[in-house]
Amino acid sequence: MRPDRDTGAATLELIALTLLVLVPVLYLIAALARLQSATYAVESGAYSAARAAVVAGLDAAGAGADRSASRAAAGSAAVAALAMTLEDFGLDPDAARLDLDCASGCLAPGTTLDVGVEIEVALPGVPEALTARMPLSLTVSAVASSPVDGFVP
Repeated sequence: MRPDRDTGAATLELIALTLLVLVPVLYLIAALARLQSATYAVESGAYSAARAAVVAGLDAAGAGADRSASRAAAGSAAVAALAMTLEDFGLDPDAARLDLDCASGCLAPGTTLDVGVEIEVALPGVPEALTARMPLSLTVSAVASSPVDGFVP
């Protein structure tokens, strides 16, 4: 009887296929989950920031603040709402960029306040030394609008 030369080949093939197929698929799933989480965070943060800015601006105007003070209150409320939302999703609020846009008459009744949010999301598992040499991140952005309702003196 001749010794079988293929003994153990199936185990070796299984290990090789696992490394070649399963590990990249798992990394892809982790990267897509991180991007999806960031997308939800930015969408939710833009909406929350827009609504918080309108409410805070109208509250300040109703309390007798002038236009610049109302805009400042709206801006600080938007930053706070965005920071809280991004922290809930595990993202750094300092890395986000927030744009408030009042096209016609900021905080005037019947207008809308547009908020844009943008953040860079690094791919998971990439070492710092590698990211310093080449950009291995994606930009996620969202825009939300909130109507300005109520009375503004």
